[in-house]
Amino acid sequence: MRRHWISVMLVCLLMLGGMDRVGLTAAADGVPPKEWNFITRSGDRLIDGEKEFRFISMNGSNLTYMPAPVWHRPDPWEQEDVFRSLQQIGGTVVRLYTFTIKGGTANGDQPSHVTGLRQYNEDYFRDLDHVLRLANEYHIRVIIPFIDTWEHVGGIKQFAGFRGKTAEEFYTDPELKEDYKHLVSYVLNRTNTYTGIKYKDDKAILAWETGNELYPTDAWTQEMSAYIKSMDPNHIVMDGRYGISQASLEDPNVDIVSNHYYESGGADYALRAAADRNLSLGKKALVIGEFGQSNRTNLTRTADEAIANGTSGALLWTLKSHNKDGGFYNKEGDFRWPGFPSGETYDEKAIMSMIREKAHEIRGLPVPPMPVPDAPQLLSIESVLGIAWRGSAGAESYQFERAEHLDGPWTIIGTQVLDSDIPFRPFQDTTAAEGMNYYYRVKGMNGAGISEPSNVVGPITASSVPPVPDQPMWIPFTSVASMTWYPVEWAESYDIERAEAPNGPWSVVGADLEEADQPFKDASASSGIPYYYRITAKNTGGASEPSEIFGPITVRNIAQLAALTVDSTNGSNVKEYAVDGNLSTRWLSQGQEESHFIEMEWTVPQKLNYLKIWSGAASGEQWHIRDFSVDYWDGTVWVPVASVVDNDMDGFYGEYNDMHFETLQTTALRLNITKPSWQGIPVNPNDKIARVMDMETGYNDDTAPKEVNDAAVVEGDGQLTLYWTDPEDDDFAQVVVLEEGAAKAEAEAVHVGKGVQTVTINGLVNGTDYAYRIRTVDEAGNKSPGVTVSGTPEVDRPGNSCPGGEKPDRGKPSNQQTNHGSKLKDKPCKDKPGSVHS
Repeated sequence: MRRHWISVMLVCLLMLGGMDRVGLTAAADGVPPKEWNFITRSGDRLIDGEKEFRFISMNGSNLTYMPAPVWHRPDPWEQEDVFRSLQQIGGTVVRLYTFTIKGGTANGDQPSHVTGLRQYNEDYFRDLDHVLRLANEYHIRVIIPFIDTWEHVGGIKQFAGFRGKTAEEFYTDPELKEDYKHLVSYVLNRTNTYTGIKYKDDKAILAWETGNELYPTDAWTQEMSAYIKSMDPNHIVMDGRYGISQASLEDPNVDIVSNHYYESGGADYALRAAADRNLSLGKKALVIGEFGQSNRTNLTRTADEAIANGTSGALLWTLKSHNKDGGFYNKEGDFRWPGFPSGETYDEKAIMSMIREKAHEIRGLPVPPMPVPDAPQLLSIESVLGIAWRGSAGAESYQFERAEHLDGPWTIIGTQVLDSDIPFRPFQDTTAAEGMNYYYRVKGMNGAGISEPSNVVGPITASSVPPVPDQPMWIPFTSVASMTWYPVEWAESYDIERAEAPNGPWSVVGADLEEADQPFKDASASSGIPYYYRITAKNTGGASEPSEIFGPITVRNIAQLAALTVDSTNGSNVKEYAVDGNLSTRWLSQGQEESHFIEMEWTVPQKLNYLKIWSGAASGEQWHIRDFSVDYWDGTVWVPVASVVDNDMDGFYGEYNDMHFETLQTTALRLNITKPSWQGIPVNPNDKIARVMDMETGYNDDTAPKEVNDAAVVEGDGQLTLYWTDPEDDDFAQVVVLEEGAAKAEAEAVHVGKGVQTVTINGLVNGTDYAYRIRTVDEAGNKSPGVTVSGTPEVDRPGNSCPGGEKPDRGKPSNQQTNHGSKLKDKPCKDKPGSVHS
């Protein structure tokens, strides 16, 4: 973000009023408050000293990482904003998200807590150090889960991948279990760089959670909870399983059982909370680790049920902080304190008020009056048309003031200004006179009153023309259905252009886009065509230079570009709770109906010849759809192309239906579900529930790629060296070399990347004839018939010398080998080649 630092000394001197921190000395000295105790368990209750410990509060999922708009570390000020908000809410507990692991879908190869096999990032753990410092300062307990089931920020799949193993091996493989213990040991024995307290001695930590929404074996949970307790007897252990296990209820090393409530698992959260408490009653403490993404009535009934039935705690998903550069980290459905008009679609303000009420009710306390906001902090100003500020926890709106002199008098130029719009928009002083110099300050407001003024920034010379935006940058993407870019200061809108060659011609496929339009979907793209993209930022002052070109990128799964219509006969009557609108999450049928449909529609005709359907649930088996058919729209009527009866492909096991049909061109496909499966165990046993997890469709070109050119073989001592020239074929991807007639030819085939053009096969028997087929493979997996080369290794022909003593040509090194021996690093001699056959 571009900001010009103006009157630095003046700004620094005047901003101190907005920088006070409550109780900083205690945290800085590493000394917690006197009444701080380790939380313990007695039967099915949590205990703080001599009294029961119960809470209604919120998750703080981004306290240790920020996934958007780009992956980055949280700022200390942003972390404290969460704690300030929780303090005003009355929350006494915050649950973090798991440690991030390199290779997740959000973090990719970016820095993370776990960067490799038993390797940890110090900067990311220092951020956790700061969270625990704030927890001690604000007297708010922290739940820390170790590892995630899911891949979003890296989970068990990425963790296992460090050893070349799979997620399925995570709970049973001895090496992976020791790796998990290594992570646990590293965390528990870490010394906080702010407070000097070891994590295992820090009373701010409420519990260690074995993970997030895990599906472990009972043996794994027993082993890991015992390991945690053996190393840290001070803290209690929370089972990170998704749901409650009978084994955990009986495990002496598990103190808390937990569950998460979302509508995909049953819409009546209070009913589920009552059932879970009945299981834990008299055995273990129960904490509802996450609940959310539902209506206010459902969430209120859940909190009331938890309070009434003795549940130890419940945590709403999730609380987002202010952004240090202005506004909030906004994601629809997540919560910002104290709630704002931009959250009206999910009743944000009323739900926040309810959580504050219940946070006090569960502790038997009256709800105190809201405090007046602290002074906000005004950021540096480049133009009077873009004045940004750091908001105050609990402020509902802001009042902007302007003066022509540093000491006033001050004129109100904006009131009821919001920092919660999505996206955030800095305040614009549209009443400033051209060429005049001004000073600015801002105050926070809520129902309790108005804050002290912020620091003063100025003088700023007014101009009605905004600065031209900087050149924007793409955030690397893998699908034209999900295109994102870095926000650019002063950009009012963006244009996205597309071309089929890097030098153009360019056509606009997205005009006048706002940041809120991210991720952008190029719905006019077609399957199988390599595209290039660039983006330009604009405002009334002009347009930026186009971004660097991104591409080529080819659409393989055209389902990503479709508009969805679900369970509707007229295109508008979508059944409530039947679909979340995002097939990458899941489609869920509900109720007594047996007939459902999912329709994909494109803005331009698409060429299709296959459809893949993953149905089922990640949480258990037998949720896949049973009977279904597929139709396409021919412009007049729906025409059937495929059908399945008694489907046994269960997405829980990674299975999918792979349907191929004659190539067609259409603007719509429809999946007709005539019988959903009811073999799963829904909350309501009368529901006939099934799930569709994802779909893929497109056109697979079944034309074989061109053959390699100039194939030859050179014979050596116990080896043959094959070389060739790659074909001139745009879809060519790799070469596969197979031994002709070998029993395990496919399994032992050598795969050679584009551009390598040679392979040496070692460990052969001299005097024996060998034949190898060189096949080309394209991007769609089509294989050519192949070219066959043959030769006979000879004892008097060493691979690294040539007859007459001349040295082999080193112009083309061999980068490939079989598993028989070492690589031949020189290009072989070209005399006595073997035979070649097409």
